[in-house]
Amino acid sequence: MGDHEVELGFPLRRGLFAYLTLRGGQPVSRDRLVHALWGTEAPESARGSIYTYVAGLRKDMDLAGASVRLMSARTGYTMNLADFDTDARRFDRHWSAGRTLAETAAIAEFDAALKLWNGAPLAGAGGALVDTERAGLVEQWLAMAEQRGTLMLELGGQEYGLASELSLLTDLHPLRERLRALFRIRMCDPFTNGRLSWCVEREVYVDQLGIQGIQRVSWILLPQMAPAGGG
Repeated sequence: MGDHEVELGFPLRRGLFAYLTLRGGQPVSRDRLVHALWGTEAPESARGSIYTYVAGLRKDMDLAGASVRLMSARTGYTMNLADFDTDARRFDRHWSAGRTLAETAAIAEFDAALKLWNGAPLAGAGGALVDTERAGLVEQWLAMAEQRGTLMLELGGQEYGLASELSLLTDLHPLRERLRALFRIRMCDPFTNGRLSWCVEREVYVDQLGIQGIQRVSWILLPQMAPAGGG
C-alpha cells in the first residue's frame, strides 16, 4: 500500500480488506462483515473467521510497513486510511469533476479516471457484498465511458481510436443500449455542416436485441440529431 506491497491472501480475506477499504475509514460492525462475506449463508464459524482474517491482515500489513492501519471499533473494525488515496477515491473525484465541466475539460477528467482502471476491480476478492461492490464499480466505469463517448461525438468524433473503443465495449456489453447507439452513430457518416447527422440502424437492435426504440434512444443521446418534426 503506497510503496509497500501487502500479501492479502485468499479471496475472503481479500474481500474483508476490500470491503473495509471501500468504506473510506467508516467503522463496520462484525455482523455487517459477516454478511458482506457470506451473505445469508454464513457458517457458524463466520464470526471467528472474521477475527482470524483481521489478525492475519494486521500481521501482514505490519510486516510490510504499510501506513494504513486496520483498527478495532466498538462493535467491529475500521480501515484507517490516513493520507492514503485509493484509486476508487481518485476515480470518484475525476468522475464528479467531469460531470460539472464543459466538453473538453470533462473529457480530460474522464480520461484521467479511466487511466486508473487496470483490469477487473477488486480482483481476487471474494464475498457476497464484495461482488455487489465490484458490479457497482463496473457500472460507474461504463457510465463514464458512455458519457465520454457522447461528448467526443458532440465535438466531432474524429479522435483516433474512438470507433475501436466503442466496438470493444459493445462486444463486452452487448445489452447496453447507449453504447450500441454511440457505436452505430460513430460508424455512420457523422457530419453535416459541422453537426452530427441523423443515422439509425434499427435492424441491429431488432435482430439482436429485440429493441424497437433505437430512434428515441439516439434522440435522448444527441437531441440535435432528431429529424425535424420527429417524435
